[in-house]
Amino acid sequence: MNPTEKIIFFRELEHYTRDEIIFQLGLSQSDTSIDVIRDLSCRQILKLKKNSDDSDDIEEYSEGKNSYVFDYVGVIEYYQRIIFCYPKYIKNTPQVEDAKLIIAALEKYNSQQFILRISTENDTVWEYNRIGAELALLRDYFENGIYCNSKNVLELHGNAEIDWDTTVNETLPIIQNGEPYYVDYYTLQTVADEDDFITKLHKCLLTECSKHFLITGLDTLLSVDTPILSENDLENIADKEYIKKRILQEIQNQFITKKQLTLRLMYALVCLSEQSLDNSDFSLFGTNNFNLVWENACADVLGSMHKTELKNLPLYIAEQWKKYSDNTLLDIINKPKWSIVGIDNPIFSKKTLKPDYLSIIRHNGQTFFVILDAKYYDMLITDRYINGAPGVGDIDKQQLYHLAYQKFLDNHGIDSVINAFVFPSENNSVQVIGTVEMEFLSLLKLEPVKLISFSAKRMLTLYSNGNRLQLNDLLPELFISKNDS
Repeated sequence: MNPTEKIIFFRELEHYTRDEIIFQLGLSQSDTSIDVIRDLSCRQILKLKKNSDDSDDIEEYSEGKNSYVFDYVGVIEYYQRIIFCYPKYIKNTPQVEDAKLIIAALEKYNSQQFILRISTENDTVWEYNRIGAELALLRDYFENGIYCNSKNVLELHGNAEIDWDTTVNETLPIIQNGEPYYVDYYTLQTVADEDDFITKLHKCLLTECSKHFLITGLDTLLSVDTPILSENDLENIADKEYIKKRILQEIQNQFITKKQLTLRLMYALVCLSEQSLDNSDFSLFGTNNFNLVWENACADVLGSMHKTELKNLPLYIAEQWKKYSDNTLLDIINKPKWSIVGIDNPIFSKKTLKPDYLSIIRHNGQTFFVILDAKYYDMLITDRYINGAPGVGDIDKQQLYHLAYQKFLDNHGIDSVINAFVFPSENNSVQVIGTVEMEFLSLLKLEPVKLISFSAKRMLTLYSNGNRLQLNDLLPELFISKNDS
């Protein structure tokens, strides 16, 4: 059987009973050596869902007959079982290709957040991140090759550059007409030291990562090649303490940043090989906050201008705004102003409104100011109610973003404002599914917030590949209603 066929799927925030979880993992009710509920709960992956009301409140693990939810998206390795928790916007069990896309997006996001530490004393972070560390080491190998140190090879009559110091000191010349001629000569060549300890260790660790991925099917799920570069097991290389000591020595002597990262990854994996929390086979590659991945993907793909200086915007800056030309669109939002009795000058707060996405685009001779907010919600909509939707605070804040820029928009003759929430969808289409507004704010002529259902597959594919999407191409079908045109 293909290892990927043994992947166990759970949906993010779906309700599962204890028995359902145990059954899907192929565990026995009588097997007391494995407590999956406890193990996953203590790592903040599985949470108890209250059944006493209709709220969405979740809490940490406790015994009982309540249902549980996976507050997590990504891969879990648990007692040689591969679990994949897929995002809540996907309604049916995904195909392996769908899972690979989610993982690619997670890898892209994690690469921007990834910091490796050397200190591991009383620290189980490596245990949780074995898959991530192994994947990072393999990716590093395909980008930078085998870690190697060089050595100087001195050779008689070699083909490299002549080492004149050695040649003069070690050979006798023939003297003709008072000039020395060296028939014998030494050459000096710098070559990779294949017998270097760190080089051998790197090959061994890469091979162990490859074997682990091949056995579990993670090679397919993570879309990574699995090189077999060594016949040695880690135990055959040296004692673990000696290995760690040698890596730390190499780190102290290594000043190339890329090699420093490789060494830190190697150190992490050596530490992992000797740790085993609760004697379980457990590691993670994912996140409890997939909303941050979605927000990051939308910002990257759609290309926000919220940190762009005014002088670099596609506008002719009005005279009264030129003194702010070095400021960004975020900088020009007013900050809360405090006027206190007994204090002459007002005090301004450091923080203020901070939109996630701002852009100015031109289309068919018109200029549009775009305010977007990526929302990771899975809304349930009926003719009577909407569940799982952005709250009042999200709605009024989104409309206030428009108001915060109204003076700037008026001074620059901007034709229209596009204000929208962007939700992930498992459909392949991108469409407006409605609007939402606080009616008293609409009295200030603020635009209702459009609800955009965006293909998550399309967005995450673009994000993982580092590609951009031009909003101009989406304007006619999404943002401009018949009344606008």
